[in-house]
Amino acid sequence: MFLAGDAAHGVGEPVVDNFHGMGTGALQAHLEKLQLHNVAIHLSNNSCNFRGVDDPYVAQHCLKWLPTELVRRIAACDKALTYQFLSATVKRGGICSLFDYMSCIPVHHYKTYMTTSHVTTRAELEVEVSQAIGAYLQCFLANDMDGINAKVAYPLSLISDGHTSLCSEFPMSPKQMMEETGWHTTVNIMSAVAGVNGNKAHVTSSGTRVRKDGSVIENYDVFYALTKTSGNWKIFSMSQVVYPVSADQS
Repeated sequence: MFLAGDAAHGVGEPVVDNFHGMGTGALQAHLEKLQLHNVAIHLSNNSCNFRGVDDPYVAQHCLKWLPTELVRRIAACDKALTYQFLSATVKRGGICSLFDYMSCIPVHHYKTYMTTSHVTTRAELEVEVSQAIGAYLQCFLANDMDGINAKVAYPLSLISDGHTSLCSEFPMSPKQMMEETGWHTTVNIMSAVAGVNGNKAHVTSSGTRVRKDGSVIENYDVFYALTKTSGNWKIFSMSQVVYPVSADQS
């Protein structure tokens, strides 16, 4: 249990000995029950310093935390419980607090529940990005232009030899590759997430493009930059290096 603001006064001896809440009973009785069940009581270090809360009871039964420690502890928990209070003259808020000793209203009438949001790990982000690139490549191999366009955030930044251009449509359709190069499919595809955060990702990929008879057209290395848009990873930039293979080599 963490007490901040005026609630930090609630465990000082003058308040513990004399406070009786309307509908809640004696504060001392509540604290004794908390101690009986080994509930740790923590106080805001800054709130105690500003309000001069420093007596033997506090030293014996409570620990003082800085705000950074409170944030760290909350982030490490699956759930946090928040109580809010109304005093006779001003509305107050406390985090994980039980009593505002100035309050004359039972605190359980004002409690709300807060679930801490899940922080996505890098490993989880890498899985998301890998799935997005895999889905894009499957669409390309299937000559599915609608699927390809759904995986791209336009305008697409295309980095070619010595210059960059912005494309409002995909620069090369699978059908066009078939007609111009005899491409049938791509084999030996290997992709890796080179870097990722919550909003952007870098992916490197390589493969071998072949004709229907299995002869090799070219090998390639490609770089993709992705952005997370409306919860979905989409390609917004790409650059390719191609290694053509001659007929005698294939």
